[in-house]
Amino acid sequence: RCLLDTFKHTDEEFLKQASSQKPAWKDGSTATCVLAVDNILYIANLGDSRAILCRYNEESQKHAALSLSKEHNPTQYEERMRIQKAGGNVRDGRVLGVLEVSRSIGDGQYKRCGVTSVPDIRRCQLTPNDRFILLACDGLFKVFTPEEAVNFILSCLESLPLMVFGEVSWKEVMLLGSALHC
Repeated sequence: RCLLDTFKHTDEEFLKQASSQKPAWKDGSTATCVLAVDNILYIANLGDSRAILCRYNEESQKHAALSLSKEHNPTQYEERMRIQKAGGNVRDGRVLGVLEVSRSIGDGQYKRCGVTSVPDIRRCQLTPNDRFILLACDGLFKVFTPEEAVNFILSCLESLPLMVFGEVSWKEVMLLGSALHC
C-alpha cells in the first residue's frame, strides 16, 4: 500500500508543480523503485523503465537476467482497453499518437485519456545467488538486452577489490553499485 500511495502522491505533487509553472510543464517520467524488507523485494514500476535481477545459476554456472518489472505501453491489450474506456485512443502504438507509455508520473494532458500513475507491484524473494539489481529506463534497453547489460555490470564488478564481496552485505553492495560508473 505504501508504494501505491507514494506513486499517487508523487504524481499529484508533480502535476501541481507542473501546472504552477509559466508556461506549464507538459513533461512526465517513467519510474521504477525497489523497497527491500529483510530478504524480500517489492518492485514498483510504471512506464517503460525496468528492474532486472542478476541471479547466479549454480547448475549452469552462469548468471541470468531476471525481469522483475512489467513495461506499460498502449499496445498491450489491458492498457489499450483502459485508455479507450477513458475516451482516449491508441494511434501508431502511442496514446493519441504521441505518448509512448500508458502509465507515467506527470504527463497531465494525457491523464484524461487513461494514462495512470498506478504502478505494477511485484514481490521477489532474494536468494544467496542474487548479485545485483539493475534499474534503468528504456534508453538502455533499446541498445542492450537485459543479458548484455547484466554481463557489462558483472565485468565492472569484477574489477572491484575482492574484499567487497566477502565482507559486506548484499545491501551494501547494492548501495556501492549505485555509485559505480563503469
